[in-house]
Amino acid sequence: MNSVTVAAAAWRFVPRVPSRKRAGNWESFKEVISTASNSFTEICVNKFDLNLGLTREIENYVEKKGIICLGHIPFDPIFTKAMIKVQTVFEYNGQSAVGEALRGTWQRLAEKLELG
Repeated sequence: MNSVTVAAAAWRFVPRVPSRKRAGNWESFKEVISTASNSFTEICVNKFDLNLGLTREIENYVEKKGIICLGHIPFDPIFTKAMIKVQTVFEYNGQSAVGEALRGTWQRLAEKLELG
């Protein structure tokens, strides 16, 4: 599957944005962001490395809307492996690239929310 997922801060999640093969979902994504841009101030792009062109397009689009990209989470089968073992990514392998990306994104969000 060649798609990325975008999550918005305050635990509002925007649906997966697939490759150009399903352009209707890209239009739906833009509609959600346009409609909710007063609510969204930050996003995180999950599986950003599966389609770097689409990731750049997402970043450019949200930047025009005044939305900040707090982080990029790479695709990694570690999520599935951790899930099968009923563990978090950090319990399974907290030193992985995914773990570091999640930590960095959380730190930037905590700073924005003045939590840390």
